[in-house]
Amino acid sequence: MSDSPDFGTHTRRRAPMLPAIGVLRIAVVLAIVVPLLLLGRTEALRAAHVTTANLARVLEEQTDRSLAVVDAHLSTVVDLWAQLPAGQWPSASRLRGLLTGKTGESSYVRSMFVLDAGGVMMFHSRAQDVLGRSFSDRAYFQVHRDGNAGLYVSEMIRGRLTGRWNMMLSRRLNNADGSFAGVVVALLEPDWLERDYADLDIGPNGLINLRHANGQLVARKPRLDDSIGQVLPSTAFLQKAMGSTDSASGEYESTFDHVQRLYTARRVGNAPLIVLVALSKQDVLASWRRTADFYLGVM
Repeated sequence: MSDSPDFGTHTRRRAPMLPAIGVLRIAVVLAIVVPLLLLGRTEALRAAHVTTANLARVLEEQTDRSLAVVDAHLSTVVDLWAQLPAGQWPSASRLRGLLTGKTGESSYVRSMFVLDAGGVMMFHSRAQDVLGRSFSDRAYFQVHRDGNAGLYVSEMIRGRLTGRWNMMLSRRLNNADGSFAGVVVALLEPDWLERDYADLDIGPNGLINLRHANGQLVARKPRLDDSIGQVLPSTAFLQKAMGSTDSASGEYESTFDHVQRLYTARRVGNAPLIVLVALSKQDVLASWRRTADFYLGVM
């Protein structure tokens, strides 16, 4: 009998253990990697929500300041009117010059005009062919005729002459005795508001929009021409989410492109406006997915 070691026997005994050791190693790696990947996913989503919250706050404050600038222009005309004797109008050249100058001072205002107590256009900063036309059926006239509404921010209105969607800011004009003298109006165009959004990085499928409280879309990035002025069904959902607070964050699917997005919505000061910033969930998790695919793919 040979007393030399039986290498073949030992090899056969160790062989069945190798797959078990490999499985154990993979299990150990997964136990470490999977929690880290899940943590990374959670952190990516958290960071996205912080980004939308910060951008929404910046845009809300910027929009509120822009409205305040336009309101200051309107208030200049209001103050002028209050100093006039009852029934007296400022000279046409003086008022037209004032309206034209104030229009030029704002990058958001396309034009300004004045309606008399009957709703007839008496002065316009740009167009003279509209003088004498009646706008007494417009809400931005009626609300001031019927009381002191302060600054009125209208819904989106399609212009009778241009066919373009506009939003009106207006204030009541009073005679020196407090009686109703008419309305001063500033016309804002959506594409001028959208310029504020142009340089903001929201990813390939991100979204920024400004909407009226009634749901009408005012401005959007990326722009969809056919969507301006249309009612967004998600507005009721956003208002419910915000409740009595000024903002809300969460996740929703767009009614236009059906992209799943992480969003923050904020009310704009005291105006009936809501600004929304949303990042595509797919874009937010793109880097995380590449990392996950790499680690899971090598196992």
